[in-house]
Amino acid sequence: MKRKNQISKAPLLYTTLARWALLCAFQQAHGQGTMYLSNLGEATFGYAAGYGFQSFQTGTAATGYILNSVTLAMGNWDGNASNFVVAVYHDGGGQPGPLLGALSGSNDPETAGLYIYTASGLTLNPGTIYWIVANSDLILPPPPPQPPFGGYFWKFTASPNYTSSDGWSLIPSANGYFMQLALDGASVPEPRALGLIPLGVVVILASRGSRKTRRVASRQSIPTIDNWHSGFR
Repeated sequence: MKRKNQISKAPLLYTTLARWALLCAFQQAHGQGTMYLSNLGEATFGYAAGYGFQSFQTGTAATGYILNSVTLAMGNWDGNASNFVVAVYHDGGGQPGPLLGALSGSNDPETAGLYIYTASGLTLNPGTIYWIVANSDLILPPPPPQPPFGGYFWKFTASPNYTSSDGWSLIPSANGYFMQLALDGASVPEPRALGLIPLGVVVILASRGSRKTRRVASRQSIPTIDNWHSGFR
């Protein structure tokens, strides 16, 4: 009897372990959001009118990073602007270079507050400099000329302090200021983590098939009424 119970519990144990491995693999594959950089808590010193850009350097994860979102601290606008656009650029030797990808979010941040711009499928290499560039229809592509009167106001700080994770860093501008933002992302999962997903699925499906077979076999072994009565004839 003891051996029979152990045998019946084994597939359940395998299924539980497979589901646990599958959950871990999915978590690694999709990545857990991490705030890699933020200086939103620092005192605002001024505003960039109409346009703005901030460079940063990614951390040390060998597989690279997936950018989830960028949060900008904006002030009340001064009019004379439209179609506010936020994008990520490669480094072009100390200034924004080729475009990596545009972000999705409000194109009319008139009221002061925090505005989140989300990324879709933007992968960042480790230890690499990138630029966050905010622009509008009244400004030419970066590097911009003198801004016109008015525009959207992106806050900046004179404080060099910011919170960082995994070796990420903000790079000061030529005048020593930092645009106020936060970067959220996740490290790219390792290939071995992705390999656990199909393995977990196979184990779970095999376990379900095994349980189904045992149920059919157990139903076939139950004596019928006729067979039960035949023992008394």
